[in-house]
Amino acid sequence: DEAIHALGKASCAAQLSHLNLAHNGITAEGILQLVRCCRLPALTHLNLSGNPLGPGAVEVLVAAPHLENLQRLVLSLENRSPEEIEALRLRFGPIIHLEPLGG
Repeated sequence: DEAIHALGKASCAAQLSHLNLAHNGITAEGILQLVRCCRLPALTHLNLSGNPLGPGAVEVLVAAPHLENLQRLVLSLENRSPEEIEALRLRFGPIIHLEPLGG
């Protein structure tokens, strides 16, 4: 979650098109910080695989207003309920890629 906090303060964040945060220990709180404080209008690829994310992360991602330009979103499949997977697929469609936690 510290990486996301730092990203929110970076002046270059608005220019990022690819953001790989895989295996960084990011939780639902980190996802919440990402969608609240980081304006990433150019972001097309977001990799959050290998993070524990935890309860609430899917809801935050699904409701995030600033992810409309994503072309690829990678998450870990572990600990995702069928309802969460369905919500992700409804919101992000074919751009969502779910991987095993170690993937």
